[in-house]
Amino acid sequence: MRKPMQILIIIIFGLLFLFVIVFYQSTLQKTKQDYQLKVDNLNQEIVLLKKQILDNKQKEDITKSWKNYQDEELGINFKYPENFSLTKSNSYKRITLNPSEVGLEIPFIEIKIVSENIDSLLNNSASRLMNKSVKNPFSKDVIISGLQGKMIGNSGSKNTEISEYREVFVKISPNRILTIKSVSFNETILDAFLSSIQLK
Repeated sequence: MRKPMQILIIIIFGLLFLFVIVFYQSTLQKTKQDYQLKVDNLNQEIVLLKKQILDNKQKEDITKSWKNYQDEELGINFKYPENFSLTKSNSYKRITLNPSEVGLEIPFIEIKIVSENIDSLLNNSASRLMNKSVKNPFSKDVIISGLQGKMIGNSGSKNTEISEYREVFVKISPNRILTIKSVSFNETILDAFLSSIQLK
C-alpha cells in the first residue's frame, strides 16, 4: 500500500513540476512578445519623430524667404510666399492669397474668422467635399498654432479639371472659428503655410 502511494505522490509532483515549467515558458514567451511589441512601437515612434523633425526643417527652409503678415483685428499671423499677392476684405473679414503671376482666381487660399457652430461647418463641408461626385475624399486631424483642427478635402470633381480642394476648421474659442479654403494649391506650400500660422 505504501509503494503505490509513493508512486502517486511522485506522479502528482511530476505533473505539478511539468505544469510549472509549461506555465513559466508560456509566461516568458508572452513577456518576450510584449517586450518586442513595445520595442516595435518605440521604433515606429522614433521613425515618425524623425520624419516630423525633417518635415519641420524642410518647412522652415521653405518659409525662410517668405513674407510675414500680421493682422491684429483678426488675431492671426502667418507667412506666405513673396511672389504671392494678398488681399483683405474688411467687410467679410477675409484674406485671400494667390500667386501674383497667375492673375486668376485659381489657385488660391482664403482665410476667414467666423462666428458659427463648428459642427455645422464640418457637416456642411463633409457633405460638399466627401460625396460620390468627387475623387479621393478624405478627412484628417490637423494642428494649427497648437490647436486641434480638422481638414476635409478631395482631389477635385470627377467632371472638372480643378483638383486638390481643402477646407480647414479650427476652433479658437466658442465664438471664433478659423476657416481656410485652398483650391489647386501645391501641397508642400500649403503644409508650410499652415505650419506658419499663429493665432491670438
